[in-house]
Amino acid sequence: DTPTSPGTPPVTCGGWCSGLSAYTGCWSACVNVAISTIIWGSYCTELVATFTWKSYITLQLLVLIFCALMHNRPPDIVLLSATVLFRWMGIINEEEAWSGFQSNSVLAIGVLFVVARSLEEAGTVESLVQLLLGNSSNLSCAVLRLCLPLIFISGFINDTPTVAMMLPLVGRWAQRLGQPASKFMIPLSFSALLGGTCTLIGTSTNLVLQGLVDKDIHNGMNPGFQLEFFTMTPVAAPVALISVFYMVLVAPCLLPDRSGETPRIEEEQRQYLIECIVQRNFGKQTITDMGLRNITGATLHAVKRSQGPNQHRAVQPAEGPLTQRSQSMPAGLTPSVSMPSTDIQGTETLRVGDIVCFSCTADTVPTIRKLEGFMAIPRSPLSYLLGGQRRRRCLVEVVLAGCCPLVGQSVENADSISLYGAAIFALKPRHPVSNRSTEAAAFDIPGDMLQQGDTLLLEVFPGFAETHCNSPDFILTRQIAHSAPPRNDQLKDKIRRVAAGTVLVAMCASVATRTASLLTASTTAALVLVAMQCITLEQAFQCIQGRIILAIIAAYGLGQALDKTGIAQKVAELLVLLGGRLGSIGLLFLVYTATALLSNVVSNQATVIILYPIVKSVRVDGVSLKQFVIILIIGASSAFMTPTGYQTNLMVWKPGGYSFTDFAKFGAPLTLIVGVTAAVLCYCII
Repeated sequence: DTPTSPGTPPVTCGGWCSGLSAYTGCWSACVNVAISTIIWGSYCTELVATFTWKSYITLQLLVLIFCALMHNRPPDIVLLSATVLFRWMGIINEEEAWSGFQSNSVLAIGVLFVVARSLEEAGTVESLVQLLLGNSSNLSCAVLRLCLPLIFISGFINDTPTVAMMLPLVGRWAQRLGQPASKFMIPLSFSALLGGTCTLIGTSTNLVLQGLVDKDIHNGMNPGFQLEFFTMTPVAAPVALISVFYMVLVAPCLLPDRSGETPRIEEEQRQYLIECIVQRNFGKQTITDMGLRNITGATLHAVKRSQGPNQHRAVQPAEGPLTQRSQSMPAGLTPSVSMPSTDIQGTETLRVGDIVCFSCTADTVPTIRKLEGFMAIPRSPLSYLLGGQRRRRCLVEVVLAGCCPLVGQSVENADSISLYGAAIFALKPRHPVSNRSTEAAAFDIPGDMLQQGDTLLLEVFPGFAETHCNSPDFILTRQIAHSAPPRNDQLKDKIRRVAAGTVLVAMCASVATRTASLLTASTTAALVLVAMQCITLEQAFQCIQGRIILAIIAAYGLGQALDKTGIAQKVAELLVLLGGRLGSIGLLFLVYTATALLSNVVSNQATVIILYPIVKSVRVDGVSLKQFVIILIIGASSAFMTPTGYQTNLMVWKPGGYSFTDFAKFGAPLTLIVGVTAAVLCYCII
């Protein structure tokens, strides 16, 4: 259940990836056979006297688990299968197999998904980030302005939804700066990973470790510390800042320029004409500064100038959707001059009342609707009859069949409300839209009467697509993802945005001051945010990523098996032996290296669950379990060398147009820098 992004550039697909997959398949099969031979050879010769047959079975299953995860098999299914096998073979008992279900930290992870999604829908994070990003002509300064606020935000909001929120923002920001997005996407992912290590709630890995430490305390084992909200901050924060310094220096020269490899959307596919009224003064910002010409999937087709109050000089070719919908426009403002896209230089400024027209795909319409300072004009004046409940509405694309009751009705007065509880938001022209120099082409639309085969975008309530997917009225029915109407233009939206941020601050403060447990505080915050109508109750349950939580729970059984069979103890003895030669800092760096390498192959939650039983068995003078745990936190979030190491890497892989080796070239030095810095700071500070 790993997020992916559409629009794969040529550099990441095709025969190269197939060859790499075949190569890694052969390599992992050879490694599996070699390690299995060593394991069962050791069993036959009784090389390790303390190991039983259960120990060797566990080692063999561990190898198979790693191989399956390296081949991108679903982590939840792989780990759950392993736990079931451990249970049936008697390696772990019933309570040990399912101990993850008893962890408050695991439950808190699910609730924090709701909190993060609520803040996303309220626009709290987006407003903060847009304020901090600003404009910078220098690429290094731009990377710095991206990384610093992102590290701070990721410390309080889970890194995965943070990157999901930031992806479109950073893409538009890069276009506005005239820089390739590939210079920012990897720093975006890595900053979120590093920021997540700075507080307890930054990433689910920290919460998993907290659950393991609390379980030891509950069972009478005294680890000598408790993992609290800012326990890791004295080490993780300086590590993150040093990493930002590396990215600022190296990103301009080491990250590729993939600006010329972004897949181009053909003009014939950009069929919808969406008109937006400028609602606020942008000052001296030009069209280029606002990034209106660089929206992926859209073309700025025309600009219609407003002459101001009581200036009615409408040009004839520009009539149609605008003059017929005068009730949708601000009072006293009438557009007069149409400027086709061929005449737009990008240096023009916009003023209140101007109308911009975009030619775009259906999937880009939600992006156009959410442009700050613009209001999209629906095709039907009946949209207001939909009433409130904006957060429950969405867009659905339909193709009219011949028997549809809307056929033969005018676009502006079609009785879609009483028939379907829907309003017509946009429709495709019947002829391809092109950037001809004629003004008539700028607002080419269908005739007044709807016909069979017309393609419409309807604004509807949930359930429309399912109800009408087999209806004879429509040839095609498709719901547009993330197409809820924007909620940023009304006073209550702005109040909600600030209130949502206040709820987050209160939640973090209550956990940091031990006023409430994380589960209690996050559940309270989630309930308050739902009550504030940041998201609906249905959205709250949908955003809980059950498969990620299941993978975490299933990994507990693997950790218990390593502990009970003596494998963790034996590996700990080996670490102690090496630590005696490397010294305390060398031992900490060794643990970090093992953790970081493992997190590039398996999930970071599984990594800490596997390694925690090992490090808690290590007894070396001068090194405490607290130091090892902080090293595990930082190492598990150091999946810098592969795009498959963590969800956020996958999310930026395709939008950035990266190759597999781009992550290795940029991430390997960063892994070394983070490891050395973390080991030294852990030894000196903790």
